[in-house]
Amino acid sequence: ITEGDSTGFTINDDGAVRRVAANDIVYLNSLDQGFWSKIYANVDVGFNLTKAKNLRQFTVNSGIGYNGEKWAWKATYNTLNATQDSVSPTLRTDGGYTINRFLAHDMFLTSSINFLSNTEQLLNLRSNLTMGLGYYFVHSNKWYWNAAVGLSGVNEDYTSGEGNLESLEAFISTELNLFDFGDLSFFTKIVAYPGISEAGRFRSDINMDLIYDLPLDFYIKSGVTINYDNQPTVGASEVDYVFNTGFGWEW
Repeated sequence: ITEGDSTGFTINDDGAVRRVAANDIVYLNSLDQGFWSKIYANVDVGFNLTKAKNLRQFTVNSGIGYNGEKWAWKATYNTLNATQDSVSPTLRTDGGYTINRFLAHDMFLTSSINFLSNTEQLLNLRSNLTMGLGYYFVHSNKWYWNAAVGLSGVNEDYTSGEGNLESLEAFISTELNLFDFGDLSFFTKIVAYPGISEAGRFRSDINMDLIYDLPLDFYIKSGVTINYDNQPTVGASEVDYVFNTGFGWEW
């Protein structure tokens, strides 16, 4: 920004000087703060203990990301370990890395690598690589809503001994983030995977988080994750879901 007043700002955008109305500015960040000013991170943990059947459940959710002018990326890692008497342990680990390249007119390119290990669905490991094109329907200083479509390549290894299975899917996703409503924030992402190489197969992943901010960058979070597969391997469940609450810190 080279100059500004109550009506707007004059911006030098890679040598192209243009005028931007004040109402069109949703966020200002000083560029001389460098790379670290655009980094954010969070981690939260949860623990449940009940006398009945000696249930113990431990969860960790973490993430780190970067928001720049033309690029954004985010990496996540989440794990759950639950044990109780006379029942096999429940283990679940998921995570991934997503990178977006912002384009003109609220368009963006997106690519991600995701993985899931899940005893409920007999998954040693499911990994998928996605590439697609997205659009922001709303992108303000309080919330955003976008959608994207593209292709996903999937590799699956099941504990049932089927070996590695590879398939091609389409994906359709939508993401809503309400991040500036007092001490509350809400995030949800829904992804549908219609099968291409496996006709008739349909998968979906749903994530929802409600966060209440506390002093000193601490927070309390409650969330749910749902994974659905209408053609699971033999002996596996079609649906797996996790409800979790945790106490965390963000930077």
